[in-house]
Amino acid sequence: MKQEKTKVTCCSTRQKIFGIIALGGLFVCGMMVGLTFNGGNTNKPTPESMTIDDECSVMEKMLLSQLRPRDSQNSEDHYYNSRIYGNLADINCGNRGEKYFALRKMESALAEMAEDTSSKLDTAERTCNQIEQLLTRNLYEQDDRSSYNHIYNAKIYANLSERGCPENSQKYVDLAKRELEIARALEDDKMDDDETIAVVETYKRIQMQNAAQEILDKAKKITDPAIDFIIQLEKIINE
Repeated sequence: MKQEKTKVTCCSTRQKIFGIIALGGLFVCGMMVGLTFNGGNTNKPTPESMTIDDECSVMEKMLLSQLRPRDSQNSEDHYYNSRIYGNLADINCGNRGEKYFALRKMESALAEMAEDTSSKLDTAERTCNQIEQLLTRNLYEQDDRSSYNHIYNAKIYANLSERGCPENSQKYVDLAKRELEIARALEDDKMDDDETIAVVETYKRIQMQNAAQEILDKAKKITDPAIDFIIQLEKIINE
């Protein structure tokens, strides 16, 4: 919804200033006491001698000092800044109300952008966490002596490295590599065709080209290996 521009009138300026001063009374009182005790400098204004311009300047500096970083990713910071600029626009010191009104609109827009970005990040985070939770439920126990089950685990970890949360990607790559090493050790690299293809595919998926090539080279040394089988492995590696 578009914000309606606040109309500033000269006759209400003093009332608005004192209304905001009332909210920050402790700050102003402390400052006034300091000015009173510093009576050696007759050029400094006293509470009695302060003009409306002096009062404006005091409040303007106080409010500007409370602004939060403009590059903040937190929408609450920008909403807070928007309220401060709104107060500054109401005060209209030195006819700067228009400037602060524009800054108020800018901070409101930044707040909405930060909220939208945060919402998208939260959705992405929830998705990757859910993927990890669901897929890890399908893993076999680590002490399983079936080479097939360890290959299956490796395929799940390879999938998680691609579709799980980005910060966990390398962890899942390492787990997939470990599962493949266990499977190969259990069979002493004498796996059947289906297991061999699954191992090569998983090595390729976690970008371990050399390990996949090693499996292919060993398959070629088998007596009378099936040509179609070798061609299939080569195709997987070279894709």
